[in-house]
Amino acid sequence: MESLPDDGCAYRDIELTEDKKLRIKEFSLLEDEAGAVVWDAALVAAHYLAHRAAQGRCLVSGRRVLELGSGTGALGLAAAALGARHVALTDLPHLVPYMRENVQLNGLGATAEAAALVWGDAASLAEARRSWLPAPPHVVLASDVVYTPEGRQALFATLAAVMVPPRSTAAAAARGRAAAEAAAGGGGGGSGRAAAVAGGGGGGSPAEAKAEPGPEDEAAAAGAAAACGSGAAAAQPGPDPAGEPQPGSGGGEGGEGGRGEVADGPGGQGGQGGQREEAEAAAWLCGSGDVVGGSVAVLAFEERPGVEEVPALCEAYGLACVEVEPEELHPDWCCPEIHVLLLQKQRQ
Repeated sequence: MESLPDDGCAYRDIELTEDKKLRIKEFSLLEDEAGAVVWDAALVAAHYLAHRAAQGRCLVSGRRVLELGSGTGALGLAAAALGARHVALTDLPHLVPYMRENVQLNGLGATAEAAALVWGDAASLAEARRSWLPAPPHVVLASDVVYTPEGRQALFATLAAVMVPPRSTAAAAARGRAAAEAAAGGGGGGSGRAAAVAGGGGGGSPAEAKAEPGPEDEAAAAGAAAACGSGAAAAQPGPDPAGEPQPGSGGGEGGEGGRGEVADGPGGQGGQGGQREEAEAAAWLCGSGDVVGGSVAVLAFEERPGVEEVPALCEAYGLACVEVEPEELHPDWCCPEIHVLLLQKQRQ
C-alpha cells in the first residue's frame, strides 16, 4: 500500500491478473472507516473471480453485476475489469462520491457506475429500479457486510428483493402447451412449437409442443452447474444439472398444466408457477428474461461473531447456499478465516 501525503489517503494496488490491475483509493480520513478501506474478504472474493476467469470459467464476463455495500468499490471494480457488461457499485449515499472517484481512477466509467442503495428500504429499491437498476442482476457481490445483526437482516432482505430464481423448465413447457393449443384451431401443418414461433396457424399437437426443454432451459442448467466449478454441480444452488425443476420449483409430475400455469404437485391440475414467474418478471421494468439461470450472489466474510447466523438467514429468505471449497479459491488468496459463499434464490 502506498501512502500519498498530498491528500492524506492511502492507495492499494490490486493485481488481478498480469494485465488487469486496480488502484483503489482508501479514504482513511472518513469517520465511517468500515466503508473507507479495502477489507480482506473483498480481496479474497476479487481474486476468486480472477482465478475463475483465468480458468475460463468467468462468472461476471458479459453480465450485469450489482455490488452491495461496496465501500471503496474494490470488488465491483474487479468485476468490471474482468469483463462485466455493467457494474453498479452501491452503498449509503455519503459514500457514493468516493466510489465514483475510484471508478474514474481506474478508467472504468464506461462499465461501472456508483449509486446509493439503502438495504431493506422499499423506497430506495423502487428508485433504483426506476433509474439505474431497470433489470435484475446476473451476479450480486457483497463482502464484509454481515458483522452486525441489523446489517445482516437488511442485507438478506435486499438480496431476496433483487435476485431472481432460475426459470423453471415446467413453466417453459406450460407456455409451449398453451401456444400449441392456441395454434391447434388453425389450418396448416407443422408442430405446435413451429407454429408458435412463426405466428401461424399450425395444427400440431400439444404433445409436440411439450417436447424437450429449449436452449434457455439448458442454459439455466449449465449456468447452475458451472457456478461452483468442476465437481460441485450436485451441491450447487439452483436447478438440477439435468435441467429438471427441483422439488418445490413448480414442476409437478402428471399434471395437466393448464393454459400458462404449472403443475405444482404430483398429479395436480395446474398450479400458479407460471403466474408467479410472470409476476416476478413484472417487478422489473425490463423484465428478467435474460437471467435464465437465475441470479447468483457471491458473499464473502471473515469468521466473526454473528456470522454463524448466515445459513439460517439464507433459509429464511429463500436462498440456497453453498460454500466455495478452498481449492476453488485463488491459491495465493485464501485462508480458513474467510468464507466465500455462492447463493441462489429458490423458486417458491
